[in-house]
Amino acid sequence: MPSLGKLLKGITDNVIGLQYVWEYRSPSKSVPPHYQCKLCAVSRLQHDMLAHVKGWKHSFRYLKKVHPDKVTHEEEEAIKDPVVRKSIKEVSAAVEKAEGRGQLKVILKEPCEVPAFKGLRTAIPKFIPPMAPGMGPKGPPFGQSGPRFSDPRFPGEYPPQGGLLSDYPGGDYGEPDFGGFDYPNRQDSHGSGMDRRPFPDGMGHRPAGT
Repeated sequence: MPSLGKLLKGITDNVIGLQYVWEYRSPSKSVPPHYQCKLCAVSRLQHDMLAHVKGWKHSFRYLKKVHPDKVTHEEEEAIKDPVVRKSIKEVSAAVEKAEGRGQLKVILKEPCEVPAFKGLRTAIPKFIPPMAPGMGPKGPPFGQSGPRFSDPRFPGEYPPQGGLLSDYPGGDYGEPDFGGFDYPNRQDSHGSGMDRRPFPDGMGHRPAGT
């Protein structure tokens, strides 16, 4: 983004009192420049500050402060009367020709640290969190993430790990203290008197009366 000073070079409107305009540039370049007019006590972004210094109010207040003999009207009169506003612009043009526009002040400071810009969303830096060492922009590089599995094609490279229950004897889970279940063995099932004949209707239900 070009600075306000560069933009003003292409402006033909008469502008005075730029020494009262402070430009705060973000050292991190994470937010756009913010501006304060110390003369008029206004805080603006670049587009609005450009319109401000081109306007008659800024010129009038500068003349009233630095050249009070050149203006005989009050601001309220200029607000109501376009003829007064026109005369202010004419006097401003003469002052600009005689002493120049003035030089705005540039300050390298995060706008969010300036009380005048506190709470403005445009002044909050948009920092990108640093990536962890070895991390790519979309995650860990290939081959550096996820569990390592044993591959039978490469014996010995990754020793196989034990099964899910390899550390626990199988019999432990059948004991009452472990909340296990004592399933009957095959012989117990055969002698339990259960009728193992197939169901005639093929649907898992016996016909009534059988």
